Amino acid sequence: GAFFIWLWLKNKPVDMELFKNLVDRGVLCVPGSYFFGLYEEPWQHRNECLRITYCLEDEPLERGIKIIAEEVKKFY
Repeated sequence: GAFFIWLWLKNKPVDMELFKNLVDRGVLCVPGSYFFGLYEEPWQHRNECLRITYCLEDEPLERGIKIIAEEVKKFY
C-alpha cells in the first residue's frame, strides 16, 4: 500500500480545476489534503501537493507523469 510519491506544487494550492483536468485526461491522483487527517495546524503544504501511485508498468506511468507535467505547467 505504500507505492506512492508526493508532488509538491510549492506556493500553488491544488484546486479542483487541476484535479479535474488530470482526471479528464485519464490520470488518477488524489489531492494531498485528504491524507492529513484531522491535523489542524495551519500548514499550507497540505493544500499544495498531490499523491501519485506509481505501482504501474513503465509505459502508463511515463504517460501519466507526462500528462501531470503538461497540466502543472498550465496551472502555473
